[in-house]
Amino acid sequence: MDLICRIRFHDCFFAFQGPEGESSAWIVDIHATPHCNCSRNKIMTQILVVDDSPIERRIVGAMLTRRLPDVTVTYAQDGLQALDEIEKGSFDVILTDFQMPKLDGIELLQQAVIRCPGVPVVVITGCGSEATAVRALQAGAASYISKQDIDTRLIETVESVLALSQTRLTRH
Repeated sequence: MDLICRIRFHDCFFAFQGPEGESSAWIVDIHATPHCNCSRNKIMTQILVVDDSPIERRIVGAMLTRRLPDVTVTYAQDGLQALDEIEKGSFDVILTDFQMPKLDGIELLQQAVIRCPGVPVVVITGCGSEATAVRALQAGAASYISKQDIDTRLIETVESVLALSQTRLTRH
């Protein structure tokens, strides 16, 4: 039976795997966290922004890249394109509009939970209500932001879901 040991060192994770009782046959797999402070292993935080409005997509993307260090933003115009992007890449956070053609934010959220478990999804909407927020959170959203509050809550929300995601990684 293989044992797996994860060690955190300067915000980087090192995974060691090998047969139980044998110290000579270990495989070392080094994974830097999205916010790794090791200068040689600097990895950009990958964020997928999904919105059918090109203006809204660009506003959110610009806020993220201006206010957060080491962020790469990928854009999708609807839920179907977002699923294609999820298949092609690996994301640390997904930000999605609630109302979109083809595949709405809740349907995308449900698919993201299956296809990339552990990746936090934040639902953003302009037609928000308490019922909409509850529906998003019940479907598995990490958080919910009304577009009216995006200027004040976007960065704080992304930082907090990233921190929570990192905490979950550290525990496993």
